[in-house]
Amino acid sequence: MNRGRLRLYVGAAAGAGATFAMLDEASRRQGRGTDVVVGWVDAHSRLSTLDLLNRISGDNPPPTFLNTDDIIKRHPAVVLVDDMGRQESNRDFHWQSVEKILDAGIDVIGTLNVQHVESLRDPVVAITQHEPDGNVPDRFLDHAEQIEMVDITPEAIRRRLAHGNVYSADSVQPKDIDIFNSDAFAQLRVLLMNWLSTRLTNTTLTTSETSERIVVAISDPDTSGAVVRRASRLATRHGISFTAVHVVSPTDPSNTNARHERRTMVENVGGRYVEVVGKDIAAAITAFAESENATQIVIGSPHRGRLARLQRPSLAADIMGRAPSIDLHLVPTDQLRTRWLPIDRHRHSVRPRRLLGFLLGSALLTLLTIFLVNTRNDLSVTTSLSLYLLCVVAITAVGGTIPGIISALIAPLLANWFLIAPLHTLRINNRENIVELVVFVSTSAIVSSFVSLTSRRTSEAEHAWREASTLAALTESGASEPLVDIVHLLAATFNFSGVSLLHTDGDVSEILTSTGEHPPADAEHSDIVSPLGHNILLLANGPTLSADDHRILHAFTRQLTRALEQKRLYNIAMDAESLAKADELRTAILRAVSHDLRSPLSSIKASVSSLRETDVEWPADVSADFLASIESETDRLTSIVTNLLDLSRLEAGVLRPSMRALSIEEVLPAVIHSFNEATNRITTDLTQQTHDMYADPALLERVLANLVGNALAWSPPKSVVTVSLHHRFDEIQIHIIDHGPGIPPEQRNIVKQPFHRLHDTSPHGGLGLGLAIADRLVAAMNGRLELRDTPGGGLTSVVILQAYNEETA
Repeated sequence: MNRGRLRLYVGAAAGAGATFAMLDEASRRQGRGTDVVVGWVDAHSRLSTLDLLNRISGDNPPPTFLNTDDIIKRHPAVVLVDDMGRQESNRDFHWQSVEKILDAGIDVIGTLNVQHVESLRDPVVAITQHEPDGNVPDRFLDHAEQIEMVDITPEAIRRRLAHGNVYSADSVQPKDIDIFNSDAFAQLRVLLMNWLSTRLTNTTLTTSETSERIVVAISDPDTSGAVVRRASRLATRHGISFTAVHVVSPTDPSNTNARHERRTMVENVGGRYVEVVGKDIAAAITAFAESENATQIVIGSPHRGRLARLQRPSLAADIMGRAPSIDLHLVPTDQLRTRWLPIDRHRHSVRPRRLLGFLLGSALLTLLTIFLVNTRNDLSVTTSLSLYLLCVVAITAVGGTIPGIISALIAPLLANWFLIAPLHTLRINNRENIVELVVFVSTSAIVSSFVSLTSRRTSEAEHAWREASTLAALTESGASEPLVDIVHLLAATFNFSGVSLLHTDGDVSEILTSTGEHPPADAEHSDIVSPLGHNILLLANGPTLSADDHRILHAFTRQLTRALEQKRLYNIAMDAESLAKADELRTAILRAVSHDLRSPLSSIKASVSSLRETDVEWPADVSADFLASIESETDRLTSIVTNLLDLSRLEAGVLRPSMRALSIEEVLPAVIHSFNEATNRITTDLTQQTHDMYADPALLERVLANLVGNALAWSPPKSVVTVSLHHRFDEIQIHIIDHGPGIPPEQRNIVKQPFHRLHDTSPHGGLGLGLAIADRLVAAMNGRLELRDTPGGGLTSVVILQAYNEETA
């Protein structure tokens, strides 16, 4: 079922005339015979609007609420729905009800107040100083076939207001008329014009003009609404979509409900929502923006006190330092505290490792000190410091730089207190011991730094190796079904529980390929949604990815897009090849038929015309020749038409053989007797006892008749054609042997094609369909036709069919 079409009339405020324009359009359609039904219209007691509404409703009074179920059951051609941003009591918003009506294949004409557009909420609040009483997401408006502005000047609407044509005296509210008595209406009018002009401009933009890419960083739904709406307006201005990214701490998984709120908030204004895992917020946002090739980053800029600015740099400053080539847009917010805490998140992410390092350090240093105290008379201070150094290296490798440096400072204090005279004091009498301690501390600090750096580099190298291995495997996916291989590799790389490729065409969705235990079936229930073009979405469920992972994900999406494009081009090429073959076949038919049908028709016409001559008396033998010519040419025409019909049935695939156990004696006598005088030139060799074959009697008779006829036509006049039979393994082979000129091996596949007559230019040679039809009939019986050389010269046509047995049947 095709989705209904949506047409909207938009005004800057109530009373601008959008409702009247909608009713006027409906009245014109109704006058042309269109079935129009009023879904819900608020006339606001305006006499002209009420009169037009009553004329459209006729005997049925306008409904008091929008009854979607009744409308879908009634299924009119057009439904009128006023005020898309209105919400019925305990019901859906009007735009949600309209979605259901459109899905039922019903057209809708409606009205919209610019104040209710989701992406314009912030400028509307700034203009009117009131929160809008309705809400219509931009994604709904993107499906409108036509949006028309109903314009009126501020002076004109004030006159309407004064005459009572906007609100009735008993229903008017002070806040309603306040809009018209200030500059608010004029500003809303400009806002509407800019919004519509932007949408109109975007429909004409080319790909080269829409190279901008916008990434917006969001935190909580309550504090990011203004940021997302600002990004939506920027994206609309450029005629593109935007991507909203939320950074999740590795130790603080995203809450499902909060994730759903963020995704809904973003998708309502036409964006794409993505979550990434990151220890450092600024680094994660920057890496993700670079992986998206973003040209602009939009973030919220909360009010921060001077002390907070001194304590740590802002997120904006951190991003600007990391990505100076990307434009940064700051959206002021009223948020006093922000969740963008890169330092705290990093601290939380490394806390388990550091804690383990401190625990290990305490244990190792304690045990080592106890051991050295018991053996201090046997071990020198240098040896003891070497053992402490070994502990410091181990602690650094496990816990990182900070536990390593702290242990490097504590270890010499322990050595000084317990091992260096005077004992149990921090004083050192021997200058050599002072040098040893200084060398120990320096060496420990250097070694700790290098161990920590090596560990980090090893981790990065391992990650880079996995990334390179994945990309290498991705580039090597050259199988006949690359989509399947790439999807499997994607799921294995990121440990996704399910991956799907979803093709959407209006309301119809089709999963092209999927993998995993729980492959997602729609975007709403998917953790990752990535568009691939041509109405195809990549859906995945699984763990949240880091910014680096998203760079790999983009490599997968590029490969998938390339594979989809190759598949599309392959299908186009195959269709073109099929059309070319069909065109070639039609051309061959026209050429052959135009000649081969005209020749016997001309002969029949000449013979009949001669016999009908009244001024000539033909002798009996001449008349008999005329009649014989008519009969033979008619038989020839019948054979041509029969072959053409058989070929068309075979090419269309409508032939259904009736297969059964069959003996050669059931069909061969009829074939031989069909050649009349030429029967004396046909011999048989059926001495070998064979099993029955599995075939269709009528089709096999046609095959043998065509092959024997070809053999007789090409054999010398006094030579014979032999039909022999033998059983080989589980096959029955029928040989038709002639001693004519034969067919070269390189031409044998060609002569099986329709309308190919090898070295035959005679006017009575036929259409070249005999071998083509025989080959296709044999194939229809699950057999094959082979052309071989005859010993001594000539051609042997071999019909190979399955021998009959219980398994074959």
